[in-house]
Amino acid sequence: MTWTREEICQTRYVGRGRGGPNRPPKTEWTIRYQITEVRCNTQAIQDRFARMGWRALVTNVPAQRLTLVEAVLAYRGSWCVERDFHQLKDQPLGISPLFCAVTIRLWV
Repeated sequence: MTWTREEICQTRYVGRGRGGPNRPPKTEWTIRYQITEVRCNTQAIQDRFARMGWRALVTNVPAQRLTLVEAVLAYRGSWCVERDFHQLKDQPLGISPLFCAVTIRLWV
């Protein structure tokens, strides 16, 4: 990818209103990067595509107790925070426009 850098310099007075003779000015710089060209890196895309869909699962359960398929099913059926929010927003409540903020405290 290639880009250009654009700089805009503005001099303003400190505080509100118009400037006076004893009012100090301040200079503000606005820097913006604009992408001008994007080239495709096919090797990086193929490497990423080859790794897609793979997930590492680790357990300390002995192989005699759980097979590989049972371990994967247990992992996929385990509890996660996002599942509770999905159930809250889904039917019968249907409160999809609600945005929840959660604070989690860990006591050690």
